[in-house]
Amino acid sequence: MAGVDDYLVLLVREADEAVLTFFTGIRHGGSKYGLGIKAKGFTGWGEKSLSGESVRQVERHGALLGRRRRDAQTVSIRAVAEERTDWELDQLERTVLGFLAEGDKCRLQVQKSDGTLWSPAVLDAVSFTPRGYAPKADVELDLLLPDSIRYGQHEKQTATSGTAVVVANRGTLHAWPIITVTATTAMPGGYGLRLKNFAGAELGYLRIKTALASGKSHRIDMAKGRVYADGVIVWQARHSGTSWFVPRDQICSFQVEPITGTALAVIEFDEAH
Repeated sequence: MAGVDDYLVLLVREADEAVLTFFTGIRHGGSKYGLGIKAKGFTGWGEKSLSGESVRQVERHGALLGRRRRDAQTVSIRAVAEERTDWELDQLERTVLGFLAEGDKCRLQVQKSDGTLWSPAVLDAVSFTPRGYAPKADVELDLLLPDSIRYGQHEKQTATSGTAVVVANRGTLHAWPIITVTATTAMPGGYGLRLKNFAGAELGYLRIKTALASGKSHRIDMAKGRVYADGVIVWQARHSGTSWFVPRDQICSFQVEPITGTALAVIEFDEAH
């Protein structure tokens, strides 16, 4: 039986959604067989480190500190592989050693009773060492994360022309959304994308001047400040304003404002911690 503090660690391969599951506690799904994480065998997940430049001040105490940014991070899993027979253990060994051996990208997911958080990752090192006296082996696996951000709930809302929708960022970090604007009737004059807080104060506005024919779409990546049409960058698309984010731990309103014509706009992002 699983305890209240037990959780699952999943590696979800990006290419085909194949899953490698590690569990804590005595059993998973009613069975003790599989990949059981050792006590204190999951490390690095709850850590963040930052780095930046500092310059010592001349003839003064202290230093001038530059902007500090999050570093890449290593997360380690130490587990015991256990199966009913040596043959089944051999099959599990092949699965573990080959799972990310082509340099595949994956999602490292941690599923707990209060929700799931995930982060992109790649394999850094893996070993599978049979114990010899039983169908058991010691497994060591290190994953490299490009950043220490943990992503959670996916927020997705659809707005129509002139009507605001509520978007909630429950994360502890700002969220840069992806917005897909589709013209329901032609918009020769472009459109605006506006974000306000719960009190009605403006938090961000971006106006796109590029015309959009009926049925056609733009994809706006606020983090990169780019507009795409059919997967191709639309250069010099911005008329005024600037890229904006949904502030952390806030409920906001979003709307699309065609200069002429009508549109649907889908705004989406993952909460981040």
